[in-house]
Amino acid sequence: MSDRVSQNRYSRSQKGEAGADPREIARARARMQRDAQVKKKRRIMAVLLLAVAVAAVFAVYTVLGQNSLETLEEAQRSTALMRANGEFTLLSVEDFAEEQYDEKELVRTVDESLEAYNGEQNQITEKGISFEDGKARLILHYKTDEDYESFNHTPMFYGKVTECVESGYDLTSILSSVSRKNSGKIFSKADFEALSDHTLVYFAEPVDIHIPDRKKILFATPNLRVVTDTEADAVGAVDKEHPAIIIME
Repeated sequence: MSDRVSQNRYSRSQKGEAGADPREIARARARMQRDAQVKKKRRIMAVLLLAVAVAAVFAVYTVLGQNSLETLEEAQRSTALMRANGEFTLLSVEDFAEEQYDEKELVRTVDESLEAYNGEQNQITEKGISFEDGKARLILHYKTDEDYESFNHTPMFYGKVTECVESGYDLTSILSSVSRKNSGKIFSKADFEALSDHTLVYFAEPVDIHIPDRKKILFATPNLRVVTDTEADAVGAVDKEHPAIIIME
């Protein structure tokens, strides 16, 4: 009798209070720990993915910021939005007298001109055309400065200072401009080499210029009024003889 009782007690102590096999309990606990670790990893991955998504949205906002299509839609004057990748979007605002011009005819002319230039490349894309208050507003997106030059038959450059110099553009109008970073610094011919890797914008027609938000205007020609670190308005004569030039930090 006593042997049976001690045997039962031994069996019960090995199986645990619920009568389960200790090995099964250990395996169950191991599974629970693995499940908990998997859930933890999934939570971490979810947080990381959310962080990546937020970073992507922030990056887009940083790249565009005020330098977006909405800026052009609100602008009242011809304005160029320069992109960090070398592309740019330009709003052209011109007088439009309905008694002299036909809206449909102008739209058709623009479409035909773009089709003839682009072929299958789509180097220049129309972003909008409208007519209001005696003005015609046309927004075009350009892949390169060369496309702008070829399409408009007007000098224009957007790239490195050294490339602009080598291409033969007349940059004398930037000479004697005062540095916005150091008011005691005056731009001289030696600075073309010193700033050779800096980005330069060159327009031969009056447009307000917005450079990429991560950049800052370092030098600007007198026919531009610098409004902020990234914006300059055309205030003087801007043409082939007096181009508007910006050199960025």
